[in-house]
Amino acid sequence: MTLFARIASGIAMAANAAGTFVVVALIAVVNYDIVARGLFNKPFLGAVEVVQFSMVLIVFLQLPDVIRVGRLTRSDGFLMLMPARRPALGSHLSQVIDLISALFMVLVAIAIWPEFVDMWATKNYFGARRLHCPVVAGQARDLPERLPVHGACPAAHLHTDRRRGPP
Repeated sequence: MTLFARIASGIAMAANAAGTFVVVALIAVVNYDIVARGLFNKPFLGAVEVVQFSMVLIVFLQLPDVIRVGRLTRSDGFLMLMPARRPALGSHLSQVIDLISALFMVLVAIAIWPEFVDMWATKNYFGARRLHCPVVAGQARDLPERLPVHGACPAAHLHTDRRRGPP
């Protein structure tokens, strides 16, 4: 295994472990919200947003390690049969598909970036009054699908807006 492969594997395993910790933290947030809501009538503000963003974060943190160990569920039966009959062609075809996928993600990131910067600058946010995340393309319903494009760690974009005062 090359140095690059060892480093990439280490990063993938660390991201997977971080995703597991996010699952545990998500369980804690949901349980806290249930107890605070039921016993003290003080729900955790932004619990829905935290759950939404955490689900996306968990998937994208654990995805590299799942791919690394070859356990990703996918529909590539044709590509799985190619190496047995024509190994070189199967390998090249797989690399071409990987390159096209990487280029597509770069193009999507480039296309989304100006809108993200605009939403950040204009403070057009989605979320509870004290917990906000910038809205990409101005539409809250599109955010879960577009969130991985503008950041590997969506939680980094969360912040508290103290100027608005109490809810």
